Amino acid sequence: MMWTLLLAALFHGAPAHAGDDPDLHRKVEEGRQIYTGERLAIGAVAEAFLLQYPDQPAWNISASRYEVDFEGAGFEFRNRAAYPVDTPRRGKWLRVVFEVLAVLEAPIEVPKGSGTWSWKLTYDCAIRSVEEPDR
Repeated sequence: MMWTLLLAALFHGAPAHAGDDPDLHRKVEEGRQIYTGERLAIGAVAEAFLLQYPDQPAWNISASRYEVDFEGAGFEFRNRAAYPVDTPRRGKWLRVVFEVLAVLEAPIEVPKGSGTWSWKLTYDCAIRSVEEPDR
């Protein structure tokens, strides 16, 4: 019985980690960090994913393209006008690299009327680049 289990493990390899998100485990350039949805510090240079739908002006920012969350935090980009998303790239995921200049906190009641309060974070940022993701 023991040999059967050992051979099965060798044949099939190590089990994969279910739920691992490749976007949250990617390599980034030195000096950058991956935005994971966790709080970013002022001065942090981070990468996230941007999606702008065709015919809509809003930029949607998510830590991942696989487990999409546009509601986790708000993002204000001071220099957004310098990085327009042209029509062919709308509706496609892009990588945005940004520096956090300020972190704003606002109290929110979730769900409304529940008496349970939390904080909604909004990051005031300067974009460093908007580019196609590596994969």
